[in-house]
Amino acid sequence: MRFLLVVSGKPCHKDYEIIDLSEDRKDSLVCRLKSNGFDNLGRSGATGAYMDRSNYVVICGGTGGDYCQNALVRSECLLMDSTIGTMMDPIQMANPRRNAASTVMSDGTLWISGGLAFNSMKLDSSEFIDSISGSARPGPDLPMSIQGHCVLALDSSSLMLIGAGINSDETRIWTMETNWTQGPKLIQGRLDATCGVIKDLVFGYHLVAIAGGREGSDPLKSMESWTINLLDPPSGNFSGSANSLIHAIVDAASVVLPNKSAMIVAGGQKETGSTDWIFWIQCSNGVLEHDLTKIRELSTERYDSVAMLVPDNLVECAVL
Repeated sequence: MRFLLVVSGKPCHKDYEIIDLSEDRKDSLVCRLKSNGFDNLGRSGATGAYMDRSNYVVICGGTGGDYCQNALVRSECLLMDSTIGTMMDPIQMANPRRNAASTVMSDGTLWISGGLAFNSMKLDSSEFIDSISGSARPGPDLPMSIQGHCVLALDSSSLMLIGAGINSDETRIWTMETNWTQGPKLIQGRLDATCGVIKDLVFGYHLVAIAGGREGSDPLKSMESWTINLLDPPSGNFSGSANSLIHAIVDAASVVLPNKSAMIVAGGQKETGSTDWIFWIQCSNGVLEHDLTKIRELSTERYDSVAMLVPDNLVECAVL
């Protein structure tokens, strides 16, 4: 899939953007979704993904309505059928939640964890969103109330929470057999970071990559990684990268390419203000690197957005 969809976000964005990620497309190409279902959506702090088993675009929770003044934390998951480009009936979550984290599971469901409720209370619950049946069901209780974290599917039966615990340098791993156990420790505590499972371009092994975020109120430009090793208990800790981001990045949207060769990061907050950058993070020879040859730009600076890759048939483009 060559199109990156970035939806809503702050400050007060009620639009979306489509970016053609093709190597040869850096001209003035204007792309729109064929459906108008996401026009004037106005969500910040939502989460979601493209679900390839159902061919649905799913966006859940977040702050909706006039979030510049009278914010409402949403409980619905919006569904767009990419095969016909129309909006379907929404799925209602058990809890309204914003600033939650989600990941697509091997069974095609979207696992949503934690976040903040309407009263800004941190949640310790999770839910599975099944876009095929149009239903939500409870997921495993989290080991703590949490927001500003990352959640990743390590394999078909294991999940990782990053930025968990009393300290934001802790991780937890969940499996059906062991429930929640202590995971590898981060070098640096961080919340609101960018995370993904990618593969080393030289050796081919899979690793957890984490970049940016904040420690307390201090934005971070460092990166670190952990080679996935699901022994009991998991072995090794995160290791730092000799490379760092050009600038700190917090509350960015991100998505991993289907072949796991890179993680694409869009928007976010930097040391001062927000950014319109789109850039690639990849790993080569065990070292995370910020690929400066593939930098693109959003049409407007934004953070707290949702990003995903969507199929070509959902998009129509024209060259200015």
